[in-house]
Amino acid sequence: MALEWMEWTLMGVLLIFPVVWSLSHSLRYYVKIVVYNALVVSLSSIVIPFTAFRPKNVDNIRCIRWLLNNALSIFGISLDVRNIENLKYDHPCVFVCNHQSSLDVITMAQIFPPQTTVLAKKELLYTGPFGISMWLAGVVFVDRGNHTKAHETMQQTARIMHERQLKIWIFPEGTRNFDGHLLPFKKGAFRLAIEAKVPVIPIVISSYQDFLCKRRKIFNSGKVIVSCLPMISTDGLMLDDVGSLTENTYKIMTDVYKAISKEVHEESARNGLSIMIPPAHQ
Repeated sequence: MALEWMEWTLMGVLLIFPVVWSLSHSLRYYVKIVVYNALVVSLSSIVIPFTAFRPKNVDNIRCIRWLLNNALSIFGISLDVRNIENLKYDHPCVFVCNHQSSLDVITMAQIFPPQTTVLAKKELLYTGPFGISMWLAGVVFVDRGNHTKAHETMQQTARIMHERQLKIWIFPEGTRNFDGHLLPFKKGAFRLAIEAKVPVIPIVISSYQDFLCKRRKIFNSGKVIVSCLPMISTDGLMLDDVGSLTENTYKIMTDVYKAISKEVHEESARNGLSIMIPPAHQ
């Protein structure tokens, strides 16, 4: 009798779930977020045994990138990468990119240049398998709560970039931004570029807000444009120029962000997929 009741309950759930799935954007949001996080943790766990024999080696990122390479398609997200040739620079440099959500991990995986590592907040080191895999991949962790330690880390990074011919990927906003515009840039990435005497290469990812909205609990299929911009030289710049370099880069990236986000929005609106007003007009 109990078994029969369980069978009927299971059958009812299986029949009702597709209806609720189609009607409830909140259910789709939470299911996709859980699946996404489970995917990242699972793939991080898979990577650990294969990279543990060469810890803190940036080549380990290739394993992570290979596993994440097709992850966007699982969530129905298409990627349009533009001017990727601008990332083909064979010397140390600082990549700066806007930061929107944890989804950036799999967006990055599609374009991540070789011999590159990431600057990340120290708290990510303690996020289980994901943090361990980041440490094994040579990610540079910064203690943002300790200015002295953070400054020492950046000085060490400038030296290591030349010793190992490394490039470094930094999110200059310093935190995720869900509001459809770029937050003011912190100066650390640009100070590092000037101190290390390396160029800055901006990378701009269009707004996710046409298909992903944390506040409204919506996670649909969508499109992302990634625009890889020409390098900005730091030749002849001094530490007094950090502010102007930061502001100029912010303006360049903001203009591109608005343009490509508007393009994505208009395409989504034509296809009846957009969930928001144009980001550039907010």
